[in-house]
Amino acid sequence: MPRFFLHLRDHGERIEDTTGAEFPSLIAARAEAIKAAREMMAENLRLGLPLDHKQIEICDAQGQPIEEVRFSDVLKAIDE
Repeated sequence: MPRFFLHLRDHGERIEDTTGAEFPSLIAARAEAIKAAREMMAENLRLGLPLDHKQIEICDAQGQPIEEVRFSDVLKAIDE
C-alpha cells in the first residue's frame, strides 16, 4: 500500500508529517486530509481562531507534492 505524507502549511510555515500513513489510493489520502482539516477547523472555531489560512499538502513517499487541500475549499465543500 502506498505511503503518503500530510504536511500542514500555516501562513507559509510547513509542519512536517514525519511518519506518514499508508492509504490504498490518493483518493483515500485526500479524504483523510479533508477529515483532518475539518477537525482542525472545528477546534479553531471553538478557540475563536481563523478557519481558513491553512492547507494540507499531500506528498508521496519520495516527498513530491501531489495535491493540496486548502481549508478554504473544505469550508465550501458540501459532500466529499
